[in-house]
Amino acid sequence: MLLGFKIQSILIVIPILILYIFVILLIIILIIQTLKKRKYILCTGIVLSIIISLLLVSIFVYSIIPGGDKILDRIKTSDGTELCILQKSNYLLLEPYTVNFYYKRPNDRWYGLYYDHQDTRWYKGTIELNEERKLAIIKRGSSLVAIFNLNNNSLTIKKLNRTENIGTKMPENWKPEDKIKK
Repeated sequence: MLLGFKIQSILIVIPILILYIFVILLIIILIIQTLKKRKYILCTGIVLSIIISLLLVSIFVYSIIPGGDKILDRIKTSDGTELCILQKSNYLLLEPYTVNFYYKRPNDRWYGLYYDHQDTRWYKGTIELNEERKLAIIKRGSSLVAIFNLNNNSLTIKKLNRTENIGTKMPENWKPEDKIKK
């Protein structure tokens, strides 16, 4: 680890920094040419196109770059059941993050339910309880992505219309924090 970042993160960031420097130099050259030749409209269009392209590439790269390992949300129901959403970087371009849902009944072990292994970074994940209906609503940002049924321990993933049941029993003293330790 270097300055709190894993080497894989730095190897992805270096080409992005080089691209930014290249674009800034290109913009400076275009401005100088514009002042010399007065081809203001053409150069302005080129500069704007480059800036917009750079912005779109940056947004994409930021969504897959490693570094977002974290517990997105963790809550406890009135009966003591703990619920948790966890995202972990895979350090792979085509499969950036794995997201899992975990639950633990009082005096029992944690169980893990699979959500996705080819997901982009979740900037915000929340669990909202509907204790009357015995449901936990899982949201990514403001979008509903899954529903956990507290009665039968099943996770219904909306985008796939698929239900995961019970889950994988985690080791005796396992905690979600263990999954993200550096």
